[in-house]
Amino acid sequence: MSDAGTSGREANEAAVERMRQVYATGDFAQIEQAALDYYTDDTVDAFPQSGEVFQGRALVKAMTDAYSDATGTRPTFSLRELRGRDDLWVIEGTIDYGDGTTAESVTIVELRDGRVVRQTDYFAAPFEAPDWRRPFRTAP
Repeated sequence: MSDAGTSGREANEAAVERMRQVYATGDFAQIEQAALDYYTDDTVDAFPQSGEVFQGRALVKAMTDAYSDATGTRPTFSLRELRGRDDLWVIEGTIDYGDGTTAESVTIVELRDGRVVRQTDYFAAPFEAPDWRRPFRTAP
């Protein structure tokens, strides 16, 4: 394996460890800042449910800077799990918007040399499990 491959792998591992630490705080300001530290001008951040795509660190920073004033909320994050390998990682958790609204969150992060190449974010409102599935499930 080449030195470039080794340093890229090590950079990815360091980025993931920082993500794990920052997401575990639940503090969205820290999470957003850490993300921006790993974004580049070429990073693509997609929200498939709304069809939005943000390209580049500057646009993502402007959007995150405007978030709380535009929405009137200051969300927190509860990390459920961060898993993956090499250059592909998945972050699962729950967002609490502080106004009684929560959303389940799944973020897929693609890394190259410790930098975010692409991030895809999915958000879903929680819902009650239907009774008809009760015989088939292993958790409530």
